[in-house]
Amino acid sequence: MSYLRLEKATSQERELLAKTRASAWGQDLIGNEFLERNQRLYNHPYGRDHIVTYVLKNPENKIVSSLDALQLKFFHKENPGDSTAIQDGFLIASVITPPQYRGKGYATLLLNRFLETQSWSLGVLYSDIGPKFYEKWGFKVSKRYLYEISVTSSKNQLTINSVEPEIWIQKAFDFRKLKFNSEPNSHLALVPDFKFWDWQIERFRFFAEKRTQRPLPNVYFEALTAQGPTYFAVVLNAVTGKAEVLWRDGANPEVLAAIEQVVESWGCPSFSYWDKAGTGQKGHEENPMYWVKGSGKPHEEGFYDPQLCDWW
Repeated sequence: MSYLRLEKATSQERELLAKTRASAWGQDLIGNEFLERNQRLYNHPYGRDHIVTYVLKNPENKIVSSLDALQLKFFHKENPGDSTAIQDGFLIASVITPPQYRGKGYATLLLNRFLETQSWSLGVLYSDIGPKFYEKWGFKVSKRYLYEISVTSSKNQLTINSVEPEIWIQKAFDFRKLKFNSEPNSHLALVPDFKFWDWQIERFRFFAEKRTQRPLPNVYFEALTAQGPTYFAVVLNAVTGKAEVLWRDGANPEVLAAIEQVVESWGCPSFSYWDKAGTGQKGHEENPMYWVKGSGKPHEEGFYDPQLCDWW
């Protein structure tokens, strides 16, 4: 298929792709909400500087497959015991082929061309079609499950403080780097980055404004527990009326109680989070995956703490 070419999409081509993407991922949204949300995310400072849409085109200049590549920073160590480096890498998102071009191997060719031509040696993605398709390139799944906890009339009396975003990001950075260094099988982990975090929160701000006409509640928290301070980020999803945990200290047994206390104050019926084996109602399987160029046998837990992976 040498007649197909890989290009970076123009803003006009992104707009043409939006309807195809909305049909795949915008089922819970109303009217043009998916298109408006995407435009807002692409216009965010992180989106403008760090997201590139790649398209595969045929000789008629028609887009036959596309993906977004988000530039991120990772903690990385080649082997156990190595010192931790911080390197650039990518998150692949929104891989889609228009219906009329499916079944011809275009998405496979798109991934081949992207991985052959980009310069990064580290990458992650979240597969909503299961891990098999991406395993052929050496992506390794770090399987998790969605858990949902129904909020009851809580008797938790933990001291919980809202934290300014920049301060919280620094605390999360220090915590994750320390834990990553101590995990023998870890290859890479996402580095907490303020601009990337703010971009992630932007979609929830958008839906809060559209659905409730109210600003989004604070997202970043510190809870004082018997084991010391613990940190988490939880966000109100105005589309579902529920809360989603973006990140938590999974090693602290009191962190879920702290999250429940916050979510109860919002009047939410429940909150969801990822875990290998958690508490609450177990839902569907999640498939965060990671890729290290040239790694022959990536370990299942090489992608440390992948709860941060599904961000699009």
